[in-house]
Amino acid sequence: GILVFTIDTAYSAPWSLSYITVDTAGQQEFLNRELGGSGEGKTYIGPFQEYEKVVFIPYAKGLSMNGPYGFTYSIYFRPIGDADASEFIDIDDAIWIINYIFSGGPVSDPFVAMDADCSGLVDIDDVVYLIQYIFSGGPQPCGEGF
Repeated sequence: GILVFTIDTAYSAPWSLSYITVDTAGQQEFLNRELGGSGEGKTYIGPFQEYEKVVFIPYAKGLSMNGPYGFTYSIYFRPIGDADASEFIDIDDAIWIINYIFSGGPVSDPFVAMDADCSGLVDIDDVVYLIQYIFSGGPQPCGEGF
């Protein structure tokens, strides 16, 4: 699935999230994402099954920081196939993907959330895959069930 990291803080300075990933081949990567200045932010890592380890390092940015510095965070999994970010896979996700493909609808954040069959493409096959999963007991979207 997709690993979701959220942060909430009383301190409204710009926040960033540095993180280190170690993939299944042992390769390490250091990444940084801006979380915004509103005191809350969200970032996605996925598909998560590509990683052995992830280390998160949230921090406040700025030259003059006068606290409070406390924050809360949460980490949870979002299923691949959850195109509309509702945290459930249902017919709305298939409709989201149809809208994206045929009507120029919004892209899921992250994009991989729409790739239900893990083909590396988002196409009508993903819609069919989700419909079979939802209504016919078809296989779970890729990356799920671990």
